[in-house]
Amino acid sequence: MNTRTFYSIALAGLLMLAGCSAQQGATVAKSVDVDGDGLLDAIDLCPTVADALNQTDLDGDMIGDACDDMDLDGVLDLIDNCPLVSNALQGNLDAGSANPDALGDACDPDIDGDGVLETDLDGDGVADGVDNCLVIPNAGQANGDGDALGDACDVDFFDLDSDGVDDSTDNCLVIPNPTQADADVDGLGDACDVDFFDLDGDGVDDTADNCLVIANPTQVDTDSDGLGNACDADSLDLDGDTFPELSDNCPGVANSDQLDTDGDLLGDACDADDDNDLFADPVDACPLVAAPLDIIPPIGCP
Repeated sequence: MNTRTFYSIALAGLLMLAGCSAQQGATVAKSVDVDGDGLLDAIDLCPTVADALNQTDLDGDMIGDACDDMDLDGVLDLIDNCPLVSNALQGNLDAGSANPDALGDACDPDIDGDGVLETDLDGDGVADGVDNCLVIPNAGQANGDGDALGDACDVDFFDLDSDGVDDSTDNCLVIPNPTQADADVDGLGDACDVDFFDLDGDGVDDTADNCLVIANPTQVDTDSDGLGNACDADSLDLDGDTFPELSDNCPGVANSDQLDTDGDLLGDACDADDDNDLFADPVDACPLVAAPLDIIPPIGCP
């Protein structure tokens, strides 16, 4: 046997062994049963969840119900109380009732467990068993007066202006006024009270407002002359020095001491020549001492 023939025979042997190993591996893989339910993984619809007796697949997706989530609510069908209706919260109202069941509210024909099958006549998403308006859609179930009937169908609850206040107590029936403000306490809300006007919007009726067009909710009237400080010329204090502008010797310039060295009725704070010696303060060496005839430096000093 020459060398070439020997290598050919050896190569053929190796290929035969490799084929046998691959076939053996495939056979082993087909015989695996990861979940130990007696069904080999190759035919088990849920190879990691034991369900040998129930290989059901309602949606036909080749994933068994035991490991599937058909309603895509994040809860596996095996423990989902509504496997075909999405209900991630798994609510079950009648769980504590006299007739509890294992069905979630989302798919339970008798949500409250009273033996009467539920429907949703008004199609508002609220089952008739718990809907406070059976035939009038009211998904929010608003109930302003707290009785058993929702506002949408409650004959003793009307809200013509839709301000959330029952017409029986609303002080403005057709004009929305949820706060029910009534400044003059006459039973009519400010929003519809013909004898309540508030031009400046400060919350004070114009009949009693001491500044009709300037908002002044505090109604401060320092000089008690009937005009509020906000609009009273002899009470205005623009510079905030506590002296009204009409009597302030420096209106617009704060000077609570009202000092007026030269007595010219202009306070020093705004007087260009405090000593009235004809030398302006910036060049007057003695700005508070009068020396009108002085022209020898230091200028303005006696």
